Amino acid sequence: MTEDVTTTGASVLKTKAGIIAGNAGTVEFFPLIAAFVNRSGKEEIDGHRIIALLRVDKPKQWKPEECELCRLGSKVIPKFKSYLASQSLPVN
Repeated sequence: MTEDVTTTGASVLKTKAGIIAGNAGTVEFFPLIAAFVNRSGKEEIDGHRIIALLRVDKPKQWKPEECELCRLGSKVIPKFKSYLASQSLPVN
């Protein structure tokens, strides 16, 4: 399997599940995940070793009560496309 950026591994697992669900026979996977960037902090996902051109630290995430920007009044934008739609801006 290949991926541009691996963050949580969820898309790899969903893709794998979809391939299995869409095939009546036995499906075998190569034991590697190729990615341009691995920012998951993981060496493997579901038994598949991650091979990446670039490995970066997983982005820091804070709980709202620990977030300095939240204390200053910044609001979380949960889904960016939904936010754009609510602002009457074009969504591509």
